[in-house]
Amino acid sequence: MGPALMAMELARTAKEAFRRTWFAVWVCNIALCPWVAYCLHEFAGVPYVLGYPLVGVFSLFEQFSWPVVAWLRWHLIHTIKARPILWTPMAVMALDAIFPKLFPSTAGIAAYRIPWLIQAADFTGVWGLTALLVATNEAIAFFCIRDFPKAERRKQGIAVGVFLLLTLGYGAMRLKRIRSVMESPHGSLRIAMIQPNVNSLMKVKADSNKDLARSTILAQLLQMTKTAMTADPDFVLPGY
Repeated sequence: MGPALMAMELARTAKEAFRRTWFAVWVCNIALCPWVAYCLHEFAGVPYVLGYPLVGVFSLFEQFSWPVVAWLRWHLIHTIKARPILWTPMAVMALDAIFPKLFPSTAGIAAYRIPWLIQAADFTGVWGLTALLVATNEAIAFFCIRDFPKAERRKQGIAVGVFLLLTLGYGAMRLKRIRSVMESPHGSLRIAMIQPNVNSLMKVKADSNKDLARSTILAQLLQMTKTAMTADPDFVLPGY
């Protein structure tokens, strides 16, 4: 994300901003999606020699909202002579949400392991977390660019700091409330969680007979569900 934001800022023309950013997000998407080639091979029989190039092809358009933001941003700064606070993260958030994708996800999902951060999704969904990630990375990019105007750097840094503090403040408040309810619950929910043990040996054997492997795992899940139901749960949550 940082290289893409620096590419936006250092571009001399709108077309250059578009091309640089497109290349940066294209490379990043390829680096994140080698599993697509594996899935194409396993589930559709596509050879790896074709699968990996296909990852490169779909990556050309998967993050296309980013170069569009770069083009608009360049004109905003250099043609209109304006640099609104937090414009880039808000634009990325908006276009990322509406732009069609093969895999409709966004960078904000990377925060799923940080409970005190993801609480802000109460207001904006995961898209707000994307805006936060873009904002913090953009601030870092500004500090990495040696000749970036100090006054502008300070203004943007303060705005990002406030954004981050508000997010963390709400997260801390929300988690405190959750812990309070957990310590003194008003009711209960009985959940049964099941997951078959699909080990590496079973995965290797599945290559020779996938239909048998699927039916075997399904039989395990059905048997485990029957066993779980004896505990009278409110619902059964299967894993995979």
